[in-house]
Amino acid sequence: MAGASTIQVGTQGAAVSDRPLEGVAESAAVTISIVRHLSDVAEDWRKLEPVEVESPGQNLAFAEQWIGTLGAGTEQFHVLASLGGVPVMLLPLMVMRPFGLTVLTWLFGRHVGCNAPLIDSGRLAAATDAQLSALWRGVRSAAQGVDLIYLPFTPVGCPGLDRLFGAVGHSIAGETLYRAEFKSFADCDATQRNRSRRKHDKQHAQKLAAQGEVSFEELKSGDDIDVALGAMFEQRAARFQAQGICNPFAAPQVQDFYLKVFAGGEDLKGVMHVLRLDGEIIATRYNLVKGDRMFCLISSMSDDPGLQAGAPGKHCLVSVMQTVFDQGYAVFDMGAGLTDEKRQWCNVHIPLEHRYVPVTLRGRIASSAHRGFVKLRRMLKEHRASYSLLRKWRQTRTRLSRS
Repeated sequence: MAGASTIQVGTQGAAVSDRPLEGVAESAAVTISIVRHLSDVAEDWRKLEPVEVESPGQNLAFAEQWIGTLGAGTEQFHVLASLGGVPVMLLPLMVMRPFGLTVLTWLFGRHVGCNAPLIDSGRLAAATDAQLSALWRGVRSAAQGVDLIYLPFTPVGCPGLDRLFGAVGHSIAGETLYRAEFKSFADCDATQRNRSRRKHDKQHAQKLAAQGEVSFEELKSGDDIDVALGAMFEQRAARFQAQGICNPFAAPQVQDFYLKVFAGGEDLKGVMHVLRLDGEIIATRYNLVKGDRMFCLISSMSDDPGLQAGAPGKHCLVSVMQTVFDQGYAVFDMGAGLTDEKRQWCNVHIPLEHRYVPVTLRGRIASSAHRGFVKLRRMLKEHRASYSLLRKWRQTRTRLSRS
């Protein structure tokens, strides 16, 4: 992608503005760098990484493992903005080419509950409107050959983000991110479960216990999780097939990533919760921990019809919630999209939005068309009969593609 007139290609593969952008004071010049390799932007990432991440995708260790495991097929496009020589924003992106378009989008796709840029919220809050406008002009100028910057599932209300995106592009409401935030399990239980809910959970537990010995265990970084991970991916594959949805975990390299990032290190740790019946795994939850925040990236349960009366997924989650908050975690993030489990346990609901920053006319047309598609899909979901027909069509299409 060739640079614009104010962009020069650096020796490290970064395209850097060679002079302050128009309309910005010399003492607080805005510069934009396009970096094609994570290692070349790692130092700036560390400076911007928040102590309390909103997503594992904001963690450098997660990104390094992602690139190390899946990087062979990923065309990286990290956008770094600096104000007065100090980094203020980093967008970890990749290049996609759907329908002949060139689109920049989040590096990790839907493998995390939400995606968010790394920003210096204090410095951005102090920036002038002219500086923010220059920042986005610089991004567009540096992104030569790109039609559209598409940033789906970005949280609303995070410090600095609303101002950063407020004057650029378009947005449309996406899904909602669900979290449980409590000081203890007693607090969580008293707030989220009424007498009827506790009664139902107890009945489910009794039905499950009537079928054999039920056990719950917690596996951590350093433990052998091969068997548990294999069972989880098998259960998820069966669930996706029943729903007629493409399995995002099917590729061996994706499964290898989850195995390796779980082993992690001191900065990002893996925790897996496993429910067994007579030693057989019937439900799991795969989590990553950063500080006092735990992010559930994957959950699964057996599709054995004989076990459904015991609700193994719900039974597992009761034990998870008790374990998480008794151990002192402040946040348990359950990801985006409403389910009965999230409705029951989550007291914090964070709106997510899809953000579009068109760079070319084709990008503006694509942005408008995609927003229309999102609105249509939401309308179909809200209309149950239409959504049921859509799901049946999707399931039939998936079965035919495999035959």
